[in-house]
Amino acid sequence: MASHSDGVLNATLNPDLQRPRIRIAVLLSLLVLMVCLSLTGIIWREAHRQSNAMRSAAAVKEADAIALMIRGHLSSFELILHGSAALLASIVQIQRQQWTTYVSALDIGNRYPGVVGVGLSLYFDQSHLVLMQEQIRKDSGELFTVWPSGVRADYGPIVFLAPETTVNSKFYGYDMYSEPLRHDAMQRSMETGKAWLTTKLQLRQDGSKPVSSAIMYLPIYRKNAQPQTLSERRAEMLGWSYIPFHTEAIIQQALKPLSRNFLLVVEETGSGTPQVLFKDSGKPVVSHPVWTAEEEVLGRTWRTSLYAKSNEGDMFSRDLLVLLVGIPLSLALTAIVLALALTRLRAYGIAQDMNAAHRRSETLLRSSLTHSAIGKCLLDSRGRILQVNPAFCQMMGGEASDFFERTIDGLFDPGAVRIRTTPEEPGVWSEVRRLVRKNGEIRHMSLIFATIPQDEAVEVAQILQVLDITDRITNEARIQSLNRTLESRVESRTRELTELNDELKSFAYTVSHDLRAPLRAIEGFSQVLSDKYSKQLDETGQGYLSRVRTAALRMSDLIDAMLKVARLSQSKLERRNFNISDLAFEIQSGLESGEPNRSVHFDIEPGLFANGDPALISNLLQNLIGNAWKFTRGKQGAVIRFGRTLELPYGFFVEDNGAGFSESFAHNLFRPFQRLHTESEFEGHGIGLTSVKRVVERHGGEIRARGEVGKGARFVFNLPPEDVS
Repeated sequence: MASHSDGVLNATLNPDLQRPRIRIAVLLSLLVLMVCLSLTGIIWREAHRQSNAMRSAAAVKEADAIALMIRGHLSSFELILHGSAALLASIVQIQRQQWTTYVSALDIGNRYPGVVGVGLSLYFDQSHLVLMQEQIRKDSGELFTVWPSGVRADYGPIVFLAPETTVNSKFYGYDMYSEPLRHDAMQRSMETGKAWLTTKLQLRQDGSKPVSSAIMYLPIYRKNAQPQTLSERRAEMLGWSYIPFHTEAIIQQALKPLSRNFLLVVEETGSGTPQVLFKDSGKPVVSHPVWTAEEEVLGRTWRTSLYAKSNEGDMFSRDLLVLLVGIPLSLALTAIVLALALTRLRAYGIAQDMNAAHRRSETLLRSSLTHSAIGKCLLDSRGRILQVNPAFCQMMGGEASDFFERTIDGLFDPGAVRIRTTPEEPGVWSEVRRLVRKNGEIRHMSLIFATIPQDEAVEVAQILQVLDITDRITNEARIQSLNRTLESRVESRTRELTELNDELKSFAYTVSHDLRAPLRAIEGFSQVLSDKYSKQLDETGQGYLSRVRTAALRMSDLIDAMLKVARLSQSKLERRNFNISDLAFEIQSGLESGEPNRSVHFDIEPGLFANGDPALISNLLQNLIGNAWKFTRGKQGAVIRFGRTLELPYGFFVEDNGAGFSESFAHNLFRPFQRLHTESEFEGHGIGLTSVKRVVERHGGEIRARGEVGKGARFVFNLPPEDVS
């Protein structure tokens, strides 16, 4: 019967009962999200309002300071012009030098870097043009002409312009009254009796270079009068004192004392399309200005705009911080509420999975114990048997009931040798024990113990695996006996091979000695016959005698070759690192000195090193390079190459473009006394490549050969270091 708690758990895990709870948890989470987002919106709106207020207050303060500084500079210009007017009134006939002295005393170049100069322009009508030109020429002693030429009702030419730079001097006599932009400002200044600014224009001193500029004009009346009516002003008009200046430089100079947080743009807006007089470098955060205002400046309308720059925008983005923090916090709180609401449901699910996993693991344990071919049993903390499987019963020779509550030590022979191995990991060890069955049969068992972590709810302390290794021990004993027998046989065979090798060595030298005696006799008597009795032999007999001598010499050479091969196989290797390229160069030198009339091109790669016995490697190269020299005889444009190759590890190659050989006979190349060419074609004994192969094999390497008849041969060999081979 199921318990009450099981009934509650099953009811809780019922999907039909879970769905309403999940819906409630979701609705609660949505409610929390809505409340948090609403609070975030309220806080953001208040922060945004405060940020805008702070931004506007800062912009107004900075704009007032900027306007004050710009007006201050323009007022300074106006004072300078009033001073020049007073100077003109105080002197009956002012000279250019006096004007220059006055302007120099103002130190305009250092105080106002954007000012081009301070000038005087006279006003007169067409009837006085000639008279005024002659008077100015007389006073200045220089040629003075009003330009541009042409008949106009009134004129306003430049008479003085200081400082007298080379550029300024070019514009004496220039009639500014003839140019529309200047004419407008000069006319308004004369009619109002006040200082007046031109609209944005290009100064002639700047040439074609675009520079934002303006000119301030102040009217000067005869005897420094202050006429009140328009007609009186025109009648008493003497001229204008004026200051041409670069607006951007002057505004920049005016702003130097200020610490600004905004980007400034000053524009003139009274003449149609706004014209930029000054613009700060840098890109504003937003395209619309934080603050903008227009004011009248000496007859012109200037608009001042302030834009938030990057660092100022960061300063006033606290409202965005509210959103960046508030929204993630709202989502996080919602997720926490939803997670807490679903935790209980997940906990029930986990509990169900754990119960099912526990039942599965228990079933798997029982199944593995029952069907395992390895004997297994479970032990408690005192070493007593709690449970065994059928394989354990079969190995031990009994029924399961025979082993319950018994200890492991009580099952095995008390006099058995007990071997405990070094633990491979904590809590695991193995032993080999001897078992005497009821029928007297002796078996050897391997026991592997594994400790199970202790738990109050778990009675099992250890799990034991039992393997019957009797057959393995028996086989190991047999193998050891066979090994001893094999070692004895190997030792005996090694001794026999050593004795046989010594006998072969002795045989080779004995045979060579015994063969040389009759060969010397044949050679000697053949020489006597040739010297003393050649006249008694006809041509056929002399031919036979020559062939006997030739065969004897060849037999002697073959015996020498046999001894040479024997020495190669038996000499001791003395390996070291050496320059193999130098060996190849020495062999080249010897071949060329032996046959100086031959023309063969050698291509030897320099600086190559090898590991081996230098004497044996010298023999190897003499054979390979000597063969290349021999088989290129009679070849036009003969070439012999030696160098490094990647075809084999630590590989080298020797190749030529000589007679070559057929690939189908390549397997005979390295056999003793095997030749692919007749003696009449190329001399030799057929033992050279055999020697080469033995030298390479003694160094642990291999050699390969490729060739084509009439196109040459290529030999590739390698000399691996001793530790590699």
